[in-house]
Amino acid sequence: MPARLPLPRRSAHATLTALALAVVALIASACAQTPTAPASAPATTAPGPPQVMVTADILGDVTRAILGDQARVEVVVPTGADPRSYTPTADQQDAMNRAQLVVAVGLGFEAGAAAALADAREHGVTVLEIGPRLNPIPLGGSEAGARGAPAEGTSPATGSDPHVWLDPDRMVRATRLIVDGVASLPAVNAPVVERQRDAYEKRINRADEEVQSTLAPIGDDRRRLASTRDDIGYLADRYSFTIAAVGSTGTATSGSDDRNTEVGSLAAAIVAAAVPVLVTTPGTSAQPVVVAAAKAGATVTVAELDLEALGPPGGGADTYLGLLTTNAHRLAAAFA
Repeated sequence: MPARLPLPRRSAHATLTALALAVVALIASACAQTPTAPASAPATTAPGPPQVMVTADILGDVTRAILGDQARVEVVVPTGADPRSYTPTADQQDAMNRAQLVVAVGLGFEAGAAAALADAREHGVTVLEIGPRLNPIPLGGSEAGARGAPAEGTSPATGSDPHVWLDPDRMVRATRLIVDGVASLPAVNAPVVERQRDAYEKRINRADEEVQSTLAPIGDDRRRLASTRDDIGYLADRYSFTIAAVGSTGTATSGSDDRNTEVGSLAAAIVAAAVPVLVTTPGTSAQPVVVAAAKAGATVTVAELDLEALGPPGGGADTYLGLLTTNAHRLAAAFA
């Protein structure tokens, strides 16, 4: 029987190398069979509150009150600026064009911003004009159509009166229009906005009740007003005043003869109708009319009311609700 040849002996180093290669192969095979985990989807950012641009400060105060943190509200016309002549800046125009909603008074109140509002519409922005939707009255007129004749030398007013906020009932309806305009916007919690609007409506009603109680002591036979403006019709209608005379105190640039004629005409109308109170706005000099009426034997007291914009901070009329009640107290004081 032939002798067996001895098998070659493998060194320890060779054995370890073979084992290492086998382990690597097993790991590679396992990795090849394990499905690759899908890349995580990029995180999505929830949309922030919508941008709402409001033309006038009174309307802006109301809009902020009912929307709260559900929208970013920015007012275009600065307090103290004339909304009829104010032209939005380039930055404001850009903000209006990117807004989700623009709230405006309409009825010619923002004449200076008319082009900006038109541009926003061309950019697909919804522009909500509340004035035309609140049954506006004629400028210098009333819902009943019965107003004292304009003072001698003045022209009848034309167009619609944009000062709808002087009637709290109309502003309650305006809050509903604003809520309807924002309720469907992304990131707006409609039930929250509805609750805030309901709470603000109650505040408007309480302010209206305060105005009525403040003016209640004025007898019906004395509720006659003269005014240097033709836009207090909503206030007169709501609180049962008669506008017996409307006229002008003249301007600083008008000739002395023209100014004397305007002052004299208004004073004569005040005397003829036995008007106890003359309504003006802050900064309007009514003293010449008061003096002219006094010379004719009549006493008229001036009531300065904030009619077109909020008053300065701390003055009482720096919010819409404060404007309503502060104007009422000023008017009552003038009658007293």
